[in-house]
Amino acid sequence: MSRIARHLTLLRALALIAFVVSGFACAVSQDSDTGKEGGSRMDRAAFVAELKKAGHVVESKGPVVQPFMSIQGLFLGIDGNDVQTFEYASETAAKTEAGKIAPDGSTVGDTRIAWVEPPHFFRKEKLLVLYVGVDRKVRESLEFMLGPQIAGE
Repeated sequence: MSRIARHLTLLRALALIAFVVSGFACAVSQDSDTGKEGGSRMDRAAFVAELKKAGHVVESKGPVVQPFMSIQGLFLGIDGNDVQTFEYASETAAKTEAGKIAPDGSTVGDTRIAWVEPPHFFRKEKLLVLYVGVDRKVRESLEFMLGPQIAGE
C-alpha cells in the first residue's frame, strides 16, 4: 500500500471516529436538556405546542388572577373552552401550591370555592392547570398530556 493510500485510510478512519463521537456527544447533550425522565420539560410553551400538535385550536386569552393561587396565570382557550394555566418558578413551588388543593377541588388553602361546573386540577412539573368544565375531549387531552388530575370531580 502506498504512503498516500495509508494516509487516506487513516483519515477515513479518523473521520469515522469523529462522526461516531460527535453523534454520541449530541445524544448526551440532548438527554441532559430534556429533564429527569428523558422527555421534554413541561412548561406553558411546551404544553401549548403539544395541544396544537394534537389538533386542538389554542388561543391565549390573557392573564388570570385567582385569589387562591399565589401567582398570576394565563387563560388559554382550548377548542373554545377556558383553561387556566399557572407556571411556577420551580417544580417544588408548583408541588407546594398543588398540596393546598382539596381532593375534590372544593377548597384551595382556606378558600372555599363554589364552582359553576366541575373543577379539574392537573400538575406536571412546574405547570399547574385548572379546567372548569365538562368537555370530555378537553379533559382527556389534559390527562394524556399532564397525567391524571390531582384534584377535582
